[in-house]
Amino acid sequence: MQSWADYERALLATAQALHAEWRTLLPPVDSQPSPTTERACDEWCRLLARDPSAPLLPPDEVRPWLLARLLAAQALAGSLAAQGRPLPEMPPPQIVAQLLIEEWHGFGRKLWPRVQSPFFGRS
Repeated sequence: MQSWADYERALLATAQALHAEWRTLLPPVDSQPSPTTERACDEWCRLLARDPSAPLLPPDEVRPWLLARLLAAQALAGSLAAQGRPLPEMPPPQIVAQLLIEEWHGFGRKLWPRVQSPFFGRS
């Protein structure tokens, strides 16, 4: 991927594909994942970052939070693209992992309830 816009498109496409495959809604806006679910999400996000084409079959309770992370990461990548920020000097899997894990724990958890997408319902 050559730009933040590429990451924005790829993250949204991944979220849409997983949403269709899993038939999972986003978590309720006023909810937060449990510490156990957060740790599980971190691990699934690492797997997704390493190989986006690999089958992803996390437990049902993790799926809504993976979608939330993907949408928060997509929104962040879009914001970075709009600001004209350069990509960091790291391999794409590391960039995806940073967006899905480190940035989620930084502020993505607060961002995702404000991310509006016509493709996803909320539980």
